[in-house]
Amino acid sequence: MDFSETGAGTDLAELWSARNFEPTAKQRLLYEALARTPLDGMSLVGYGGAMGGGKTRALCELALDTALSFPGTRVLLARHRYTTLRTTTMEEFFGMGADEF
Repeated sequence: MDFSETGAGTDLAELWSARNFEPTAKQRLLYEALARTPLDGMSLVGYGGAMGGGKTRALCELALDTALSFPGTRVLLARHRYTTLRTTTMEEFFGMGADEF
């Protein structure tokens, strides 16, 4: 899978391999849904499930993949409360080595 249709030409398998990320079937569906979005378009994708299903990891990976594939892109990961952001999303994002990229 890649972002080549969008003009970025980024091979996601390379990015995932560098971070030891193997997406689940549900996480792949998220990427596939977003890959169908035209470059000048936008998508609204609902992604839910039980705790421990990989939602946070998928969104952190997607944010990093987007930033690496489209230099200059600004990405926002948010939560309703800062304490939840700090103990889930930030922990996951920096735990996967995002600060090295």
